[in-house]
Amino acid sequence: MYGESPSIITMLLPVLVWPVLVALPIGILLWFWRPRWQPLAVSAGVMMGIAGLHSSFSLMPRQALDWLFWMSLLPLVALLLRRLQPLVQTLAAIIMMAVVALSLWKRMPLQEVLSWLVLAGGLTLLLQLGWQKVAGQRWVELGLFMSGSLLAVSTALGGSVLVGQLIGALTAVLTSLCFIPILRGQRPQLSGDMTAVVVTFLCVLGAYAHLFVEVPALAITASLIMPLLAASQLRRPGVAVVVLAVGIAIVAWQVWPQEMAY
Repeated sequence: MYGESPSIITMLLPVLVWPVLVALPIGILLWFWRPRWQPLAVSAGVMMGIAGLHSSFSLMPRQALDWLFWMSLLPLVALLLRRLQPLVQTLAAIIMMAVVALSLWKRMPLQEVLSWLVLAGGLTLLLQLGWQKVAGQRWVELGLFMSGSLLAVSTALGGSVLVGQLIGALTAVLTSLCFIPILRGQRPQLSGDMTAVVVTFLCVLGAYAHLFVEVPALAITASLIMPLLAASQLRRPGVAVVVLAVGIAIVAWQVWPQEMAY
């Protein structure tokens, strides 16, 4: 999609520059105007990433990524039901997974579809509750950054550079948004609502990578869970580093290519 000899700038535009340039102004504006709706910046960044990376993108959905473009608004809509945040964000993730993978469900037995959605939904709820529990700790955002980075690398090595780039775009957006509080003299951090939306996207993109690219489920699960476990041990840095190293080792073991392409 980049041509025969793409420049570094051309490769970075859809995965880093455009998503951040769209998300950051929205995030800053909403931080001062409507803080609760700041997660709109995350959705906008993901939508920009999809439109920029998907070479045959269509506003009228025809392919899975086209559907994901519009489904990216669901985690934001889920914020309306604030009191049931983990459950509602999990439901939003399940609906996104079901709609995006609709073409695959037609080829699978209904029992297998329901079982998969239950397992994926259970993992999503576990992650939502886990990140909610550690929210507010200093540097906890590093855990989400590592989760996104691990998921991006495992997906790219596991079979799809495009999906890995999309996860990378999400990671770049959340990294840029966590520094917005500096404008008010506060420490860099993500709000609880922002964290919930980011976790929802990570789960959905992980599910997409497994369903469409067949990235090993263990690699995706390790990418999502091990950084959370490390983040829960930030008060014991040695333990956190060991836990994260174990997660990286599991991912590398699962997706590292047996033969190098070059």
